[in-house]
Formats: sequence, C-alpha cells, structure tokens
Amino acid sequence: MKIEEFEELAKKAGLSKDEIETFKAIESLSEGSINDLNDYLQAEILANENQTPFIMSSEEVQGEINFALTQDNQKVGINPEEPHMLIAGMTKAGKTTLLLRIFTEILNQEK
Repeated sequence: MKIEEFEELAKKAGLSKDEIETFKAIESLSEGSINDLNDYLQAEILANENQTPFIMSSEEVQGEINFALTQDNQKVGINPEEPHMLIAGMTKAGKTTLLLRIFTEILNQEK
C-alpha cells in the first residue's frame, strides 16, 4: 500500500492528523502489519458508516436458537443439531456478549 493510499484510507476511517502521522512514522512495518492495518481501517470505515460487511442474509442463518437480527430483520441463529461455529473478532468486538446472548436464549427455551 502506498503512503498516499494509506492517508486517504485513514482519513476516510476518521483517524486524526496525529494518528495518521504516527502510522506514517512507522511506515517500515512488515507487509503483514500493513495488511492488518488495512483491514483495521476498512473495519473502521464500515463502523463509521454504520454498515455491516454482510450484504444480504439467507434463510440458512436462521436456527432454533435465534440470538440476533440482520440489517433486513431476518433472524440469525444456530441449530442444536449443528452446534459448531467459530466466533472471532478483534478485542472489544463483542464475542463474549454474543456468547452470553446465545446462552441466555438457550436457557429461556428450556423454561
């Protein structure tokens, strides 16, 4: 990624001038770090625009244990027969909150 591209992306993500200068000062980052930074900035842009990386959901996201809604108000859930799933995200992204929500739904169904 060229420095000009980085500056444009950083501005779009809402980084301050000081933050941009700090990142520019460590321009000698390894290629993997630059890619991680690019991913972070893309996520910040989506968050700032209040968008989701999931464009359209499908019927496959519904399950017996529903714990969320998509942007188009479709239920998202898991099936007890297929309980395996991966929950991944950056620090403070809400992984623990998601698990608590799923466990709450399971407990509510057992009543």
